[in-house]
Amino acid sequence: MKTLRTYVDELQAQLAKKDADLQKANVRLDRLKDKTSREIKRDHEIRIRDKEIVRLRSILRSERKYTKKLKKNAVARKKAERIEEVKGLRRLKPVAAFSKEAVLAAAERYSLAEGDLVLLEDASGGGKSTAEMFRERGVAAIVAEGEMAQAMQEYFLDLGLPVFTSAEIAVQRIDSLPFIRPEELEAARERWEVQQKARQARLEAEKLESLFQDYKVERMKEEKRKKRMGRRRRWGGGV
Repeated sequence: MKTLRTYVDELQAQLAKKDADLQKANVRLDRLKDKTSREIKRDHEIRIRDKEIVRLRSILRSERKYTKKLKKNAVARKKAERIEEVKGLRRLKPVAAFSKEAVLAAAERYSLAEGDLVLLEDASGGGKSTAEMFRERGVAAIVAEGEMAQAMQEYFLDLGLPVFTSAEIAVQRIDSLPFIRPEELEAARERWEVQQKARQARLEAEKLESLFQDYKVERMKEEKRKKRMGRRRRWGGGV
């Protein structure tokens, strides 16, 4: 009996030791889990930080490029102003093509504003909405290179925005910047105003002629209607 009790005591002691070992193992496991979780969290935070660093560097590069472009544009503007002052010329702000994208690019680069003169380097293509972009920005006149569609020439006349060809006004390039002589611009503008007045008079005459023709057609219809009514009355009286 004593031997059995001793054996039971030994088993209980072994179980207690195993329980203690298991608890220690669980404590170590929890510590490892905590450590792993912290490392995972730290790695995640590092990845987020690295992505943010990449994003900020990209923004910084873009800002530097934009600042560089602004400085370059400012230098070109000052150079153009000096040429205007010294040589007495008027500067043209280039627009590469007759498209919305080209107008927006020129507006950003050269700050198209009220009273500016534009050199449209390729007058082909384009549409009414693109033409209206020039008027919305207050462009005073356009010197067009290349062939502009007749319909667009008419539409610019409707907008009251002068468009001259490079044959009418000679374009001079100084340090790659386009200029024209003010006296040539003034002469071309005077011719345009005369043509515009003549066009307005012609359009008004055509409008009146159209109204007169419509009136004649309506009168003829009215006369025919009266004649038909007269014949019907005569036939009715005869019966």
